[in-house]
Amino acid sequence: MVNKRLAALITAIVAAAVIVPAYLRAGSEPTSGTSARSVADDRKPLRRRRAREGRPMHRIFEEDRFTKEKVKEVLAFAKKHFPDEHERIQSLRKENPRQARRALRRMWWLYKRVRHLPEEIQAAAVAKHRLNIAIFRMHRQIIQATDQGEKAKLKKKLRDLLGKQFDNDQAVKEYKVKRLAQELAKLKAEIEQRKKDRKKIISKRLEMLMKPRPAAGREFRKPKPVDE
Repeated sequence: MVNKRLAALITAIVAAAVIVPAYLRAGSEPTSGTSARSVADDRKPLRRRRAREGRPMHRIFEEDRFTKEKVKEVLAFAKKHFPDEHERIQSLRKENPRQARRALRRMWWLYKRVRHLPEEIQAAAVAKHRLNIAIFRMHRQIIQATDQGEKAKLKKKLRDLLGKQFDNDQAVKEYKVKRLAQELAKLKAEIEQRKKDRKKIISKRLEMLMKPRPAAGREFRKPKPVDE
């Protein structure tokens, strides 16, 4: 009796040693009625699945679609503020279109942030972007420098760059605060006017609600009487 129980226990241990590692390698097994292919498909990105199934891929940020008009706008912006980068992008468009598109998209994100700013504030924002690049390069030079005298000179230049960056950043922030103050004053004035026109606003709203509306084109079924 003991030998039979021991043999059954050994058989169960051996089966577990084979099944459990296989299960761990494969991950969670699909439930009954679900194939491994469908589980793998569920793990694919939504855009890829939609493309395979022929369904439309709705863009969340429609304004960021890179149209020909946007390319023209970005190139004009780059030509005005970043002439060297403009020439590089134009060369890449012939030699490496994919890399050119990446460069255009990076420039688009900057253009998108500054395009609605006034001319002088836009210039300050663009200068701040240039200084960010210059600061990064200067910092890398300081790290790589071995001569202490050269490192001290580079550090002084870095301080000057940081000062210019601060001034440009301050100009942009001051403009934003001024614009927000104007919007706040406008909103306060609107609220005060609404207080004065309270009765008029309510009467107009009531009048709109009481206007007869055109028939919707279908009749609602009347509820059946409950049998007593």
